[in-house]
Amino acid sequence: MNDVELDNGLKITFKNASRLIEEADGLAVFERYSRTYTLFQIATEEIGKFILIFHAILDFYNGKTIDEKYFEDNDLRKHKHKTK
Repeated sequence: MNDVELDNGLKITFKNASRLIEEADGLAVFERYSRTYTLFQIATEEIGKFILIFHAILDFYNGKTIDEKYFEDNDLRKHKHKTK
């Protein structure tokens, strides 16, 4: 991966998190709390993913190779790690 791909990943995850929060806020108005909570939980994971991608960008500029193995080694696919 290169810096452009990583930057696009940041933008996409931020946009996803923002939309999920916006939709959750809309559901809260109608007291749909279980769905609201679910969307906020998914948004939390997107924010966690954003942070992991941001760290990948820093590592990229420090000379590390960023590929599938990098994200696998850094637990990008694990829900627990993304919600810390």
